[in-house]
Amino acid sequence: MLAVSLLSNIYPNLPFVIQFIFFLIISPTILYIAVKSKKKTSSLQISFLIMVQFLLGFYYSFTLSNYFHIVFGFLLFPYILYARWIRNQMVFKDRKFSILKREQHSILMDMELAKAIQESLFPPQSRIKGLKYVVFRKPYTKLGGDFYDFVRLREGNTGLFLTDVAGHGIPASMIAAMLKVLVASMPYSFKTDPSKFLTFLDERMSKDFPSQHASALYVYIDFQLKSFRVASAGHPYPMFAKKGKDFVEIETEGSILGYNIRKPIASNRDFQYKKGDRLVLFTDGITEFTNSDGKMIDTDGLLRILNEHRQEKNLEEFLEKVIAKIKNFYLGKDFSDDAMLLICELE
Repeated sequence: MLAVSLLSNIYPNLPFVIQFIFFLIISPTILYIAVKSKKKTSSLQISFLIMVQFLLGFYYSFTLSNYFHIVFGFLLFPYILYARWIRNQMVFKDRKFSILKREQHSILMDMELAKAIQESLFPPQSRIKGLKYVVFRKPYTKLGGDFYDFVRLREGNTGLFLTDVAGHGIPASMIAAMLKVLVASMPYSFKTDPSKFLTFLDERMSKDFPSQHASALYVYIDFQLKSFRVASAGHPYPMFAKKGKDFVEIETEGSILGYNIRKPIASNRDFQYKKGDRLVLFTDGITEFTNSDGKMIDTDGLLRILNEHRQEKNLEEFLEKVIAKIKNFYLGKDFSDDAMLLICELE
């Protein structure tokens, strides 16, 4: 402003020249940026130009007192345009936000429907003759890749299938649903042989879903012979306890499903059981989650918890105490993976 004042003493018409340049060049530039530009940074450019215009107007108010009202009126014009531009931007953003909100609501509704469909794929919480069971399930999101099912067989026998599909959410839940379909369509003789059962799933997964993999475990229970046969494809070892005795791991040999690494994919192990014996199956979301101290409960920790409460006769209370102890270990943190714990009591 000092420079303009000094030059005005030399060139009296300088303020009018500046005014002419401003209103014919700078003001249309402000208008053009406001109308055409969609970038957020344009608001800074417009604000800068308006600041320049305000300073010139302030200067004119002292140097051009006889023209002040005319100049001031012209100076208000870009401000009105800028205010209009801001309003249009706000309306545009409100409309965009409304569209996004509707889309989000639609996605949430679809997720709720998908969750309800997935829930219907799990077996109903009903007692199986010769077997009592309780289950804890906690998907990481609304949909999860942990899945279990009972395969009802002839002579009243049953198969118990549990899988942990890699990943979370919709992709993992869809693969889990497809595995249920594959189980229903496989030859009956495979359902009484865990090794053949898992090998069939491995071959189908590697062929039909080559980019997906899963760990899995299958137990065939023969209620007439009081025996069960188990095989595991890269899944955490199941835990077994004779009535009144400590739980121990059942070590198995097997590879992850979906890679077609070996044939058969897993080896069988056979056991006899008596009434009151218990079998625990779980996914790694239970044991491989770290608490706020960076510690994992791991399988040894789970064994300790199971054995602390093994004398609990009521299966539901046994599960509640085990889960409470697991959550207490994790210091209130929520599970960072799909988690499942299934406790069975043989009769």
